[in-house]
Amino acid sequence: MALFSDQSTENIFFKRFAEKKLQTFNLIDKSSENYTSIKEEEQSKKVNKDKGPIIIAVDTSGSMTGEPEKLAKIIAFAITKIAVSNNRKAYLITFSTRMRTIELTNFQNSLPDLIDFLEMTFSGGTDPGIAVNEAIRKMKDETYQNADLLVVTDGIFYDINHRTSSQMITLKDKGNKFNVLIIGSSPNQNALTDFDNVWYYKEDDSIKRLVEQIKQLNT
Repeated sequence: MALFSDQSTENIFFKRFAEKKLQTFNLIDKSSENYTSIKEEEQSKKVNKDKGPIIIAVDTSGSMTGEPEKLAKIIAFAITKIAVSNNRKAYLITFSTRMRTIELTNFQNSLPDLIDFLEMTFSGGTDPGIAVNEAIRKMKDETYQNADLLVVTDGIFYDINHRTSSQMITLKDKGNKFNVLIIGSSPNQNALTDFDNVWYYKEDDSIKRLVEQIKQLNT
């Protein structure tokens, strides 16, 4: 502004403007008591932008009975812990032929429901469509618009229908991610093509590798 306000230096201003060499500075008095609150607000905005809510959909069908059931429960609890520690919203969907949902954001209030999930016995058939459709519905909610979904399953289910697949594509374009963790070795590969990331856990894998996969939801 000093260069531009003086005719004798006006040309220097235009030259630097054309070369994109003008610089502007936003001065904040660090001695001000407001400086700390400004920095905290900026950091909070960055966290909110980078780390959205987490939606977990756990397959509770009969084919998950045994070791897959134990791992699914461990994963759900671990991701809930990640969400709580990072001040992120979390939403749990359990599905077989029926569906149940638990809002995990208020951990203290949702703890009894989470314990019920950890104590439940897996049974029934598998319909992943109801879980994905519920996740899609939740992602349209204002507080879950930038949420990512993780489906934990053995992958033994039918293909996702065209309508659900189209809605997934629309939400992917908006930044939402659809991930699936397969516990087992014989999933329906056709049903996995709609997901952004497909992770596998087999009996000979280490828990460490599983933890590293889970941590990808924390970035």
